[in-house]
Amino acid sequence: MRRRVAGVGLVVAAFIAAAALGPRLGPGLAGVPTPGPLPSAPLTGACLADDGEQLRAVSCDAPHVAEVTRAWAAWDPTLSATERNALRAGCRGAAQSYLGGSGPAPTSFALIAGGSGWQPLPLTVVSDVVSGPVRDDPIGYGACVVRVQSPSTSYEATPPVTGRIGDLMPMDRRPEALRSCYVVREWLAPPIPCRTWHLGEELATQIVSVSDLASVVPAIADPLLASTCAAEAARVVRVGDPTFGGRLRTVVDGRVLQSTPTTTGTLTVNVTVQVRCLIETTGGRLTDSVIDLGNRILPLR
Repeated sequence: MRRRVAGVGLVVAAFIAAAALGPRLGPGLAGVPTPGPLPSAPLTGACLADDGEQLRAVSCDAPHVAEVTRAWAAWDPTLSATERNALRAGCRGAAQSYLGGSGPAPTSFALIAGGSGWQPLPLTVVSDVVSGPVRDDPIGYGACVVRVQSPSTSYEATPPVTGRIGDLMPMDRRPEALRSCYVVREWLAPPIPCRTWHLGEELATQIVSVSDLASVVPAIADPLLASTCAAEAARVVRVGDPTFGGRLRTVVDGRVLQSTPTTTGTLTVNVTVQVRCLIETTGGRLTDSVIDLGNRILPLR
């Protein structure tokens, strides 16, 4: 019993001694504090890289994750909370204006190449708002940005890209993650990453109009579409023979996008059909994209 009381007494004594001495502070730093520069907002058109800790403005020829469509200083005393909220809410419109469109846009939308004949696949773009250089930094900046989205985004995140979004429209300028491969030739089947085993790959698309529903199947089976698809495959894959001696084949398929009745004169239906130019294996499975393959070994197992 006495030992236990003595132990408590020692603890109390040590506590009193520590309180009497008070906290021991280091020597500190001499001098007068001076304000440093506040982070400036990136310019419209700047590209942002993400190193995991902060966003950095980089050349658009370097790997990056987003392009700036509008930015503002989070610390700007001339902006009210209402004005900041309006800037954030206007990001979709800023994305449309930056990419050459007009009016409000959804959060995610497709960039479609204009022109007749075979065209690159639509490129999915996402409008977003970010804080930088450090996430949620109260003295940093806010920015409206656009970023590309992988068609197989349910399987993998889109990695950094090089080049502006407009530069990524040609299929051979798109990294593997922005290409579209499939295991089943079916419009509703989701695209998969091309670096997994797959049956084929989408190369190009175009819009065809016919005057009635009965003309849809013959339009898709048009020999001219088949021959121009083969020529497009040779161009995109960069080979003379896109079948590689019969190991691959080019295929055209299609679907009805819309049908619109006309009321001028005889009742007819204008039908809009989207067709795709595909390349797929005649046996085995492909293990990588064949776009821009050239003289490299065909990735066929």
